[in-house]
Amino acid sequence: MSQRPRHKRSGNFDYDSQEAGFFVVSMRYTNTVLPAVSKIPGFWIFFLVHLFLWSNHRYEFIPNFAEMVKEGGPLFIDLGHLKIIGGITVFFEVFYTNQCYSRYFRMANTVNDIFQTAHKITLEQSTLLNKAGPQYSRLVARWIRAVLLLFFTELKHGPLQQSTWDEAVLHGLLRRDEVTALIGLGMPARNNRIAHWMMRVTLSAYEADGKGPPVLMALMNRLIVLRDDMNMLLQTHRTPVPFVYYHLLNSMICINCALWAFCMSAIQSVFGPFIFLLASLLYIGMLEVAKAMSDPFGDDDVDFPLEVWYDKFIEGQREALSDYETPPTLFDEALKQELASPQKNMFLGSIIGSGSDGASGKQDAEYEELLSQTPSERVVTVA
Repeated sequence: MSQRPRHKRSGNFDYDSQEAGFFVVSMRYTNTVLPAVSKIPGFWIFFLVHLFLWSNHRYEFIPNFAEMVKEGGPLFIDLGHLKIIGGITVFFEVFYTNQCYSRYFRMANTVNDIFQTAHKITLEQSTLLNKAGPQYSRLVARWIRAVLLLFFTELKHGPLQQSTWDEAVLHGLLRRDEVTALIGLGMPARNNRIAHWMMRVTLSAYEADGKGPPVLMALMNRLIVLRDDMNMLLQTHRTPVPFVYYHLLNSMICINCALWAFCMSAIQSVFGPFIFLLASLLYIGMLEVAKAMSDPFGDDDVDFPLEVWYDKFIEGQREALSDYETPPTLFDEALKQELASPQKNMFLGSIIGSGSDGASGKQDAEYEELLSQTPSERVVTVA
């Protein structure tokens, strides 16, 4: 099997849908819903009840049990009624799963918007207000890192502990006086206060740089969008599917499993318990998947890898701020080259199609050497 490049997906477990067939995938146990279902006591209680009733049909532990469950007996259940209850349960469960997935997808998009907006703020501040000096954009960038760290930590672990604030100070994200001003605030108020700080610093940089009013409005609006995205994510996270619906769905699944355990025990085949196990596994497993998607800020396989995304964001922010280290001659030399030489190599789509297969060994070595260099060293090499 040829190796395909892997890309990090939205959850913690990375997989390639083209790597294996459906049978191999279905036989997997880890990183699936099976471990979660196997830890639920109710799943095994229903199975043991079914196994006892199934064995009773074969060995008659309870006298006259077979007569009582026949049509006309006191314990007879019409399978048509069971189908009605099962159909209603399927509808409720599919609706709940769809709502959880829609909410999960909406939160994933909002998290992505938050990181994208934070990147844009850093790029715009360092580019449009560069004459004011690097201290302004670096201060705003530090506060962005701080507010995102505090925001996602509280979403994932609950109210912030003193150790979190100490870590923020230790790593230079916040000063002690800034912590004092923030530590008693709730999440929305904290986001608003840091946004206000960043807007005041942006205003000071604008006054020192001397740009026109449209630049100031664009930068201020970007900061407001970042705050609004965080508040929107917080609101979505705090508004799950109502508990009354969730309670009703869980009750319906329990009723279905209980009725199945009783009715399917009449199957004389040795595959009867296996069929009941699979049926209850599908019902309870779908509920567990929906529950995991309803709160993607944790350590489940479907949860967002916020640690990875945050580190990638810091890496990108560092590169955006490194523009102050770029030699001024870089742009002058690039402009002279474009003026002196015509454009060439316009059709390079084959590189996308072939990937690294079309690159020579010399090119690969040059690329690896370039990656090992610092941004300033890369500039000298290119120039």
